[in-house]
Amino acid sequence: RRRLFYYLTVIRIFPMTPNFFINLAAPLIRLPIVPHVAAATCGLSPMTFLTCQAGMTLSKLHSVKDAVDKRVILSLGAIAVVSAVPLILRRRVERSLESLTDTTPVVLPEELRVTGARETGE
Repeated sequence: RRRLFYYLTVIRIFPMTPNFFINLAAPLIRLPIVPHVAAATCGLSPMTFLTCQAGMTLSKLHSVKDAVDKRVILSLGAIAVVSAVPLILRRRVERSLESLTDTTPVVLPEELRVTGARETGE
C-alpha cells in the first residue's frame, strides 16, 4: 500500500494494460479513491498528450520529413524525465532514511556509564 500510487501510475502508463479492468477491479479490491484517481490522472496524461500531438502532427503533415519534429522529440524526452523523477527521489529518500536508522550500538566511555549504585561523593 505504501507504493500503490507508483504501481498504479506505471500500470496506467503501460499502453497494453486494460484500463477498464483496473477501473472495474478497483472497488472489488478496496482500492482507495485518492491514489486511484491521482494515478489515473498522472498515468493517462502522457498518452493523452501523445495522442493529441500525433493528431496535430498528422494534420500538418505534408511529407514524411515533417513527422520528426524537434518539438515532439523534446516533449517526449521531457515526459520521460519527469516520469523518472519520483523514482529517483524515492530512492534518495530511502537511502537517507536508512542512514538515519542505523542500528549500530553506541559505546559510551567508561566515565559516562551508570554502574547501578550512584556514588555519594564521600
